Amino acid sequence: MKLVWENERATVQAPKALRSAWPNSPNNDRDSFVSMYPIARLGAMEMQRLAQEYEQQKAQKKRNNVMAWLDGLGV
Repeated sequence: MKLVWENERATVQAPKALRSAWPNSPNNDRDSFVSMYPIARLGAMEMQRLAQEYEQQKAQKKRNNVMAWLDGLGV
């Protein structure tokens, strides 16, 4: 161990690899953020891909409805 000066007192410097023995506590704020905002789970690129797929499905459904309506008219 190395002797260092901190606040005008000689203290022993702990090794850099020294970790606390206390377990990490759960972060409730982070958990609530992730549960409220899906972008925290999926990421921006995945959210964009999902939005594009949804819009394509919606447009295809509209096309299919129009074609079914036209077929019903006998056009």
